[in-house]
Amino acid sequence: MVAVIALLLAQGAPRAEAATTLYVTSSADSGPGSLRDAIGTANGNSSVNLILLKNTTPITLSSYVEYTGSQALTVRGDNLLTNRVIQGASACSLFVSSGGADLTFQRVTFQDSDCSAIDVDVSDGDGEVAVTLERVLIQRVVSYGLIMSEGGPRDASMRVKLSTTTMQDIGHEAVYLYEDGPGSLTMDVSRSSILRAGGEGVFAVSYTEGDLSFTASNSSFNNNGANGLTLWTKDGASAHATLQNVHADGNEGGGVFVEDFDGGSVAVRAGGSTMSDNGASGLAVLEHDGGGVQLTLLLSWLERNGGVGMGVVEDGAGDVGFLISGSTARGNGWCCAPATDGYQLDEAGEGDLRGIFSSSIASGNGGNGYVLVEQDDGEFDVTYHLAAALGNTFGGTWAAAGGAAGVIRSIASNVGPYTLANVNVVP
Repeated sequence: MVAVIALLLAQGAPRAEAATTLYVTSSADSGPGSLRDAIGTANGNSSVNLILLKNTTPITLSSYVEYTGSQALTVRGDNLLTNRVIQGASACSLFVSSGGADLTFQRVTFQDSDCSAIDVDVSDGDGEVAVTLERVLIQRVVSYGLIMSEGGPRDASMRVKLSTTTMQDIGHEAVYLYEDGPGSLTMDVSRSSILRAGGEGVFAVSYTEGDLSFTASNSSFNNNGANGLTLWTKDGASAHATLQNVHADGNEGGGVFVEDFDGGSVAVRAGGSTMSDNGASGLAVLEHDGGGVQLTLLLSWLERNGGVGMGVVEDGAGDVGFLISGSTARGNGWCCAPATDGYQLDEAGEGDLRGIFSSSIASGNGGNGYVLVEQDDGEFDVTYHLAAALGNTFGGTWAAAGGAAGVIRSIASNVGPYTLANVNVVP
């Protein structure tokens, strides 16, 4: 009886389809052994989950290859030392995905595209659609390095991971992510560089409800035509950014720009990072409609930016809380008077402004070293501890608390001079 039951269960159980690997052995645009042929096979065979590139010379495409399958797919160069190359002197985008599948590219170079390198349409995605780039080089493309978007409000979430990846000499944004529904948007960047994009280095938008989470470590967003990094949320979505050992330097716009509309909160944490030599601000955080801002800046440098070294504006009922420790804002404000301060925090609504400057330096800035503004009836409570303000054009510290009962606690004696309005100073 036991044997019969076991046999019946075995006959009724669904069999898992064996995974299939395809090999690209030809550098031709099409035909047997080509990349186009392998993608075409994967489109019609859901068991294909790995395409291994063995081409010894670059694959030059005359038009893009399109992956329409829904199964997760990895495209991997087989050489541990040298990337396999996909290029397209007369192609538009090189690789297009429209089936909502998870994608991974490993040890691949995309270059010389008249449009974009990788174009992922999430319209047919369900749940979460993930794109992973590991040891990928994308260079010399006219439009985008990686563009990932929803063609209208969808429930799918988007996740992007860049590891040991370089994008350089991109015509528009190196990475453009547009999440247009209630799903979340998550991006993680490690040991990667985004250089010389014509627009933003990274432009990530969560347009409707879903939160945006960005993490970067040991990475650079340098010398781009607009901001190095822009994060933008709307309709109640919140933005959270964590930067560790990150450089956002030499961009024609700002270094890092985070903006939220419609009540979502913003949390930014940066450690061991530089946001310097940018045309506008080093770090700018704007929050509208009451969501609140939490900012932590540790052992970081904001130097020689055209605008403020670091600026925060919250113009709703949300609070602003901050900890700035071991950080330097020096020589900022060479282009954009009067927004030329080292550190500027403005709570323009009814929320509270509270925070600590500890072991921080604001020196040689075109405006004030430290500017703190609480414009409405919220609480105002700021502490300086071993904070220096030296050689700034307009003075060390300027603070205003509007109708609020405010307090500045100066634990150290090396902050000043003060120019205060409606603020009680406690030595």
